[in-house]
Amino acid sequence: MTRQDWYPLTNAQEAYWDEFVQHPDRPLSTVAHCLEISGSIDLEKLADAINQTVSEAEALLLRFRRLENQYYPVQMVCFDEKPTVEVIDLRGEENAQEQVNAYLRSDVETAIDLEKDVITKVQLYIVGSQKVFWYLRTHHIAVDGYSMSLIEQRCSELYLCLVNNTAPKHYFKTFEVYLKENTDYLDSDRFDVDRSYWGNYLDSANLTLSNHDISVSDTVYCERDVPESICDSLITVSKQLMIGWSDILTLLCTAYLYRHWRSDEQTSFPLPVWLPFMNRMGNPCANLPSLMVNTIPYIGEVADDESVDSYLRRAVKELRGNYCHGRYRVENKCTSGGHYFISPFINILPFESTEFHGCSTKRRIIAGGIADGFNVTFRGSRQAKNMSLKIEAESSLFELHELTDHANHLLKYLSKALNSVLD
Repeated sequence: MTRQDWYPLTNAQEAYWDEFVQHPDRPLSTVAHCLEISGSIDLEKLADAINQTVSEAEALLLRFRRLENQYYPVQMVCFDEKPTVEVIDLRGEENAQEQVNAYLRSDVETAIDLEKDVITKVQLYIVGSQKVFWYLRTHHIAVDGYSMSLIEQRCSELYLCLVNNTAPKHYFKTFEVYLKENTDYLDSDRFDVDRSYWGNYLDSANLTLSNHDISVSDTVYCERDVPESICDSLITVSKQLMIGWSDILTLLCTAYLYRHWRSDEQTSFPLPVWLPFMNRMGNPCANLPSLMVNTIPYIGEVADDESVDSYLRRAVKELRGNYCHGRYRVENKCTSGGHYFISPFINILPFESTEFHGCSTKRRIIAGGIADGFNVTFRGSRQAKNMSLKIEAESSLFELHELTDHANHLLKYLSKALNSVLD
């Protein structure tokens, strides 16, 4: 890819452009992480590692340009405007950490103009001799949440290479690989098979459309730590049923929402829930920062006389069938010209923390994009440890006390359901 190459958006990116056009003054799809790094830090080498990482992650360098009589823009990896890390030294300042928090809040509350702005910001806040904050902000039109984790891991690897004076063993693939994967899929037989599958699956589904005439509202949220007893039970049930613990958690959340999220009259009908699909296993873009994640529906239904283990064994077969065809973007089936209302949305994020040589780290999600309606997110390690629950919803649809009730009831439901399998 050269500096003069302009390319159309991929199918995945178009939805974020639609959102930008409809709400240009709202920071709806800003994604921002902050790593708190504590320990013996070589600041110069860390800054060099950050800059090299940003250079390799070409999606962070995207610029967009509208063409005459074209709704969607073209995009280019703009090497000439590559952002470099801004080092901000707050050592000796009173309330340095509070200042950092205020800076970050202000940044993510400011909308990114996709037509004019450099979409990526990189900062390194030095708050003490043994503590820094690495802040990375960009837009979801460029990368998904997993990409942010890939970028953090790559920076850690490069930092270790610089400390040890060794050469890195690999580099991120170019953004052109992402574009080619998208084109190859659209031209493949697999695309036709996937389209047919979703056409049949959604034939009788009652998927709600998003009403873009209504202004996007602010969100309210409730957070809880997940008891270790639930985490331990998840692993035990996973081994017993030979079902991945993240799928078990997804299906139990679906069952809870099916029973307790709707009115009594609605519980006689299936409940469509929306799930992220990583879309990376076996893909050329498996470890490439880019917008690969897809959102797919799962039609949840639980019979009155169905035991928890019977439900899990049955439902996971359907869930895996959806995964097999998860590369296809279901918004293509929306014939009205609008978008589906992606709610309720269940997101399980089993990502490990990034570690830097000789240091401890703590990741903070400053902004992860705002999804529609009602969202349930679990974060934890790949071993289902140190898990947290966050329930977030649009304030025009739910009040905080409702989210608090759902969080408490969901955790109780999970404990009871898992124990019923183990008894």
